[in-house]
Amino acid sequence: MPGSTGNTFGLKRRCETMPAVIKYRHITRDEEVQGGEPVLKGTRFPVRSVIHYVVREGKHPKELVEMFPHLREVAVYEALLYYEENKEEVEELLQKHREEAWKK
Repeated sequence: MPGSTGNTFGLKRRCETMPAVIKYRHITRDEEVQGGEPVLKGTRFPVRSVIHYVVREGKHPKELVEMFPHLREVAVYEALLYYEENKEEVEELLQKHREEAWKK
């Protein structure tokens, strides 16, 4: 194609100018909710709990939504993405809450 730069619709150029920060639509933080740790928006359900059930226990995201009907499947998948991009933070939260449970 004449004048083609090898990318469709100029996507490469648009992607190069996009901000590097990814904004999560379904993950939020509020000091009043779970001490400010990341939770699924509109709930008090922490990202660490999604990771516990899906990654540690091997539940499918749909199973988690069946167990907790107030959760949205898209938010569960976004929590998994958040974990992949913030693994150290979420692992520290999992460890912290494990230790708190042992103290009780």
